[in-house]
Amino acid sequence: MQLYLYMLFFVVLFLDEISRILGFNTPLVGVVPEVLSALALFLVAINLAMRKRFDIDVKYVMFFCAFGLMLFTGAVINQLDPMASIGGLRIYIKYLPFFLIPIVYPFTDEQLKKQLVFIGALLLLQLPLTLVQRFVLYGDGGSGDFVRGSFGTGSQLSIMLVCSIAVLISAYFRKMITAPVFLVMLFLFFLPTTINETKGTLVLLPLALGIPVFLFRKHISFAKIVGIACAGVLSVSLYGALYAYTQESFVGSTQTVFEFFTDSKKFLHYLAPRAAGYEVQEDRYGRLDRPMGAIEELSDDPVQLLIGLGIGSVTRARVEMFDGEQTTDDRLKALAVSSAPWLLLETGLLGALAWIVFFAMLFKDARYMNRQTGLDGVLGLAWAAVLPIFFLSLLYKHIVVVNALMYPFWLFTGHLVAVTYRRRRRDMVPPAFMDIDPIGVRGSSIGG
Repeated sequence: MQLYLYMLFFVVLFLDEISRILGFNTPLVGVVPEVLSALALFLVAINLAMRKRFDIDVKYVMFFCAFGLMLFTGAVINQLDPMASIGGLRIYIKYLPFFLIPIVYPFTDEQLKKQLVFIGALLLLQLPLTLVQRFVLYGDGGSGDFVRGSFGTGSQLSIMLVCSIAVLISAYFRKMITAPVFLVMLFLFFLPTTINETKGTLVLLPLALGIPVFLFRKHISFAKIVGIACAGVLSVSLYGALYAYTQESFVGSTQTVFEFFTDSKKFLHYLAPRAAGYEVQEDRYGRLDRPMGAIEELSDDPVQLLIGLGIGSVTRARVEMFDGEQTTDDRLKALAVSSAPWLLLETGLLGALAWIVFFAMLFKDARYMNRQTGLDGVLGLAWAAVLPIFFLSLLYKHIVVVNALMYPFWLFTGHLVAVTYRRRRRDMVPPAFMDIDPIGVRGSSIGG
């Protein structure tokens, strides 16, 4: 299982970039992760048959059943083309087998540690890649949009690295790594985000640093809290300095990133020009305008407002025959470039509400898992920050279709769900019988 997961991590993080370099960027490349998903489903079935255990709380089973029913209802009511529905369904279900792997196959601490170290090593390779892209390959292009590492865009890279920083600080708080290692790794993970001009980094980084500090404040010294605050300030300062340097050197602009955030007109024109009353082109939407625009598009029909236009209706597939029927509508195309409006358009308000509830359940379980010792506690504390980062990123980018982000996210989220279920079951067993724990769960609670 470990070798299989290592192969998955390498494929989703580097296969697209390798294929671009070799000039082999065909639809077949995009199918490779889905082949791995099919194999993962087979492995899940084998492990379920052998171990006869399915460690998941009933609330998650109810969520997936209810969401599946909503997708089916939306497709039927909207009378969608079956091929478009299949194309849309593939996005929703291709990550599911990796969510289920930890639920039927418990990872040991050693296995989990090796997985995190392997991903960390792959992410460290992003630094030399981004430096080459910024200063060698695309230095004459001006914009930092080409600085993406092995990811599809710079913003995808930044989201992944900021989430990795949340894991890093959680490991430091749990004394899994020393302060020097933490500071060096923080610098190496953060530096690529400073040269790709992804302004969202300055919004997401405080979540990665602040949420673990807040949740673990009773178990760390005041000196550590001050140290993390200083590290955050230095990181932001480094971001601002390098942003100013790259803007002046490659674009010829003297505007700093801090001027962008403090200039209300520029900030609102970027974030929500329609809501702020600015005159913009018909297909121009700000980050926060798009969800409201999606609701406006559906509001003429109360049924569609609730269930959306149907699964796959606005999804552009790698193969044209699976394209949604609404993918040629320019207004919908302009809205569906980030995940939140895309989910609204396809699943309506009920679908959006379902995902809000899902993230809330996960956050509650992350808080519970944070009370544990060992790597499970590290992951619980980290995921309490990763979940809000992903939730905000749904407004920022179309991350649901990004394999490099979603495969690791769903795998470790499955581990979170499975561990919290097993530990709650263990906590329900009377102390006299703890030595014959039927589910064989490791670790213990540290309280708090």
